[in-house]
This record gives sequence, C-alpha cells and structure tokens, in this order.
Amino acid sequence: PLLVVRGAGGQVERVAQVCWKPTGVAWGSPDAPYSQAYFRTSADEGQTWSESAKVPQWLGVNEVSMIVAGNGDWVATCRIDYPKRFARFQFDHYGGLGISISKDRGKTWSDVKRLYEWGRHQPSMVLLPDKRILMTYVVRLGYPNNAEGFPQFGVEAMISSDNGQTWDFGHRYVLATWAGTLK
Repeated sequence: PLLVVRGAGGQVERVAQVCWKPTGVAWGSPDAPYSQAYFRTSADEGQTWSESAKVPQWLGVNEVSMIVAGNGDWVATCRIDYPKRFARFQFDHYGGLGISISKDRGKTWSDVKRLYEWGRHQPSMVLLPDKRILMTYVVRLGYPNNAEGFPQFGVEAMISSDNGQTWDFGHRYVLATWAGTLK
C-alpha cells in the first residue's frame, strides 16, 4: 500500500511505497532471511519515483504498510520472515509481525521491533481522531483447533497510544474468527 503524505493545505506532498525482493536464499531454507524490503518516494503524485533504496534494518521483511503518526513519525508495520526453526515446514503462515519507525520522513528507519514472532501478519493501520493508531492484522496460526479439529483463523486489532512505540497487547480486539476446511 502507498503512504500519501499531505501538506497543511491538504495537497499531496509526497507518496511513499515499500516493495521487497528475494535475497537469493531459497524460501523455506533455514539459511533465511529470504526477503529484503526497499523504500521509494514520489514528489509528483506517482508520476516519477526515486530509486528504490534498500533499508538495511528491513532485511527479512516483506509486506510493509505505513502511516504518519500523530507526532509526525512514519510508522511501518512489517511482515517478518518465518523463524528459522519453522523453515522446514515451508508454510508462509509462520511469518511474524514487527514495527519500524522513521523520525526523518523515511530517510532512516529503526530496527524492526518484533511484536509477534510468527502467525500474525498482513497489517493495516489507521490514525484515529485522538491520534492513537489502530492496527489490524490477520491471525493465521496461534488459535487452538476447533471442536471438530479444524484450524481457526482470525483478524485482530490493537492500539498504540504513543505513536507506534508500544502496543496494548492486554486489550487486543478479536474482530473476526473462522474455521478452516482442511485438517
């Protein structure tokens, strides 16, 4: 997803985007990481783009979503490559979820702070009117199987009241759950 940054008058000031590329390590290999995220921007509403820049802190990161926090920091939610101990399963549900923050409008990024080691990813964020950040994400692993033995999945949400620095794990919201059809 694109990050659209608007100026004081509401005009589009900048557009930012993250993509990722394979590192050359085979997916499912314990020699991970297999992904590397890159960052680029446009100052003319996407007509032209800067060169994609490798973000060193985003080695092992893919599927990034960004938002401008209430204090102006850029917050990136990152899907993290699966932990090496799960590589043998070759199952992408083992990807994790982390946060990286830029205090200089995308020039540099913090190390990724891991929120979930595995099973939760594909995040999306919105800035609430009171400046808290609401993040939703998919749960692919971590719930117990249902009574019939089928895996369960879900969508959860949680809040950050400090511009993405910390997240309220004690008050996660389960927005939806459903059972899989294969055991």
